[in-house]
Amino acid sequence: MSADVCLSVLFPSALALSADDSTLNRVLPGNVASNAPAGCVGRYQSSALRLYATWSNGGAGAGDRVAGADVTSIAKFVSGNPTRVQVVGLTIRVRSFCP
Repeated sequence: MSADVCLSVLFPSALALSADDSTLNRVLPGNVASNAPAGCVGRYQSSALRLYATWSNGGAGAGDRVAGADVTSIAKFVSGNPTRVQVVGLTIRVRSFCP
């Protein structure tokens, strides 16, 4: 007995990162204590991150791609500059410049 099986192996061919809010503004600039060190600039907003992938099997047909698949749940986000930007789980936030 034999059988023919057709397999299509998909791999991520493109990734797109998005944030719910791409501009993290300072909130309550007046929340800095009057005795805070110079350069202390208060608190900032945070934003949720999302990652989308386009999966492909390398073919050129429309059925050879799956675009816009949400892969956030299997992604791990890290900051390239953790002294300025902190990533906690799926949330990005600007670090406060206060000690």
